[in-house]
Amino acid sequence: ITLRTQTAFPTALKQSAFDINWLFVHPSTSQFDSKPLVAIIGSRESTSDQMQNARNAAGEVAGMGGYVITGLATGADTAAYEGAILQQGKVIGVLGTGIQRMYPKENIKTLSHIIERNGSILSELPPQAPGNKTSFILRNRIIAALADVVVVVSGKYYSGTSHTIRFGKQMGKTLISIDQSKHSGISKLIAELGGKVITPD
Repeated sequence: ITLRTQTAFPTALKQSAFDINWLFVHPSTSQFDSKPLVAIIGSRESTSDQMQNARNAAGEVAGMGGYVITGLATGADTAAYEGAILQQGKVIGVLGTGIQRMYPKENIKTLSHIIERNGSILSELPPQAPGNKTSFILRNRIIAALADVVVVVSGKYYSGTSHTIRFGKQMGKTLISIDQSKHSGISKLIAELGGKVITPD
């Protein structure tokens, strides 16, 4: 456990407007002040093309020596993790449950892979705590606060992904959509908030 009053507590979270006073982290917070830290996020219901865009974006970040931040949900989050690992990159997994109670369960192995490759996992919740709708929304503010850049590959205008975008806007983070859909709700939101909407390539 790392407290806000300790030097090891991530600087970005200390500087945020959010009431984040402690973290349960494994193995350490040493990389949280590395640059760049890029959150790659999107819907659990992403298409195969959208998930491939997440993998590609994560691979680019890893190739630059950056860290990929992911919420480790299914869909786009898992694809971002896969893209980073394929390029021998480092991942920071931010959970909406305790770090010993992974959800979804099918991603339990990813926690070991992240740690083995010098990444970290973290949560505000005690290690065995289950998640709920509120805890996953609160997780998203940590993702936004840690990231230098938030890259979105998919999502609806009103969704869990949109919470992360709005948190990022509140903190003045760079927001980018690479959702190729012509009717993308998340691209519409990012454009309204002054972010960038670009093609995946």
